[in-house]
Amino acid sequence: MRREGRKKDSTEIRKRIMDAALVIALAEGWEAVSVRRIADILEYAPQAVSGYFENMCDLFNELKMTGYKKLYACYDLAIKSESEPGKSLLLISGKHWDFAFRNRQLYQLMFSFDKPARNAEMDKTVSRIMPLFFELTKDMELAGELLFDWNCLLNGFIFHVMQIGVPREVAKIPPKTLLIRAVERLLSSTVKV
Repeated sequence: MRREGRKKDSTEIRKRIMDAALVIALAEGWEAVSVRRIADILEYAPQAVSGYFENMCDLFNELKMTGYKKLYACYDLAIKSESEPGKSLLLISGKHWDFAFRNRQLYQLMFSFDKPARNAEMDKTVSRIMPLFFELTKDMELAGELLFDWNCLLNGFIFHVMQIGVPREVAKIPPKTLLIRAVERLLSSTVKV
């Protein structure tokens, strides 16, 4: 019983450390996140924070894994709620958009250029959504290409809106609607949605 209590406490402290890192990142960006800053927020000694994560990279990886799990839970809901693969992918695209803008800093950490993003959670999700693309194309090679195109479109679109904004020419259209339309065009250029 005592061991379970310690494990629960340890899990809770790790979560508090990750939450503090997110608070700092939201206010000042990921560059501002440090053991000392986290310790200050939590009113811990820096050594206490260091005892729960090997280094900042370990902390960031844990945050990314948590983010991927949340994002992919949204994917699963979309897959379960829609039986047509094209419509399911449109729902997933919308859920991905919502996640990105509700969790902006976490999303940017998950998909940043300077930190490797590929991990087991991503691979698990690819294997979960690849059948949707295969069902649309009936060709495994084309399905893989379409999945890659979709991923690039989705994340590129989100980053463009986050970093640059929406061009004046389409400013009257909600950005999420623009994304869904772009995904529809991508899918319809290969298959009938």
